[in-house]
Amino acid sequence: MSAVLKVDLCVPFRVQLARRASFPDIVKFVLYPFHRELEEKHEEAMETALTLYENDRSIQRSFRAGASNVLDLLEGFWMGFDAKR
Repeated sequence: MSAVLKVDLCVPFRVQLARRASFPDIVKFVLYPFHRELEEKHEEAMETALTLYENDRSIQRSFRAGASNVLDLLEGFWMGFDAKR
């Protein structure tokens, strides 16, 4: 189940809890456990990805190209943002 779908399923519960609970309670009982579960899945996925990356030159090239593209997009975003100021 995707993280977005899990959040969507929690919305009615979160709305009810927000009406009765303080913000620290919401963080403690709703947001933190959800975030921790996401982190655990991310750690597992990254371990798998890094194992594949370590052993395959094609994956290394693909990863580097993708990272470079993302960084280029971020640079364009921030340069454009800075130009608007």
